[in-house]
Amino acid sequence: MLTQEATVIVIKQDEQIIKSISEIAEDITNGENVHVLSRDRSIKPGEVVNTRGSDSKDFVYVGTEKHNIILTPDHKLYDPVKKEWVPAVSLTTSNHLLSSDKENLPVTTTHKIADVMSQRTLTLTVSPGQCYFANHILVHNER
Repeated sequence: MLTQEATVIVIKQDEQIIKSISEIAEDITNGENVHVLSRDRSIKPGEVVNTRGSDSKDFVYVGTEKHNIILTPDHKLYDPVKKEWVPAVSLTTSNHLLSSDKENLPVTTTHKIADVMSQRTLTLTVSPGQCYFANHILVHNER
């Protein structure tokens, strides 16, 4: 799950628009069809078919030279060099992440965050790719 401030690339009339995951969840609740930048053998739009939320106190910060993201420890990110999905809590500086610009970015930093207060988190279910780009980093659906 991602924090509500995480951004996702929305595809609308062949334009790419950056929206927060909470804005996308609201759009879905209002009955809108939403397509986001996804990956299924190639990078292309995928349809958001569902959203899911929960609360969490535990997070992992993951950074590269270009992008960073805060997500729950079990949320998976794709390492294109090792060709595997890795839970955020298991990432190290030996991993790489796939960016929306098709770059293999080395992980430069990662650390756990334990919050005193619980925060609302969200994730999207995207079809057909089962993944999407959050903060320009490829993450798994978490169905």
